[in-house]
This record gives sequence, structure tokens and C-alpha cells, in this order.
Amino acid sequence: MIKTSIATALALALAAGSAMAEFKDFTVNGELVTKAEQEKLAAEALASNPNP
Repeated sequence: MIKTSIATALALALAAGSAMAEFKDFTVNGELVTKAEQEKLAAEALASNPNP
């Protein structure tokens, strides 16, 4: 659930033109979300929609 929400948020941020966002590790409800996970999700979002 959390990763789905993060993926959705990343996709919306990228679609809104903030592709220059800086990713940092953070914790949500005790679960670590790493910079690498965020970058992977962002790359997947861009690959699925190359014309944001």
C-alpha cells in the first residue's frame, strides 16, 4: 500500500514537471524508503508515459 502510494505520488510529481526532484531516504510508518527505490519507481513511471 505504501509503495503504491509513493509510486502514484512520484508519477504525479513527474507529470507536473518536477522531474528535477531530489530523492532522499525517508521513513513512513517505520518503513524505510530508499533513494534507490524512489529512483526506480520514477524511472518506471517515465517509461510507462514518455510524454508527461
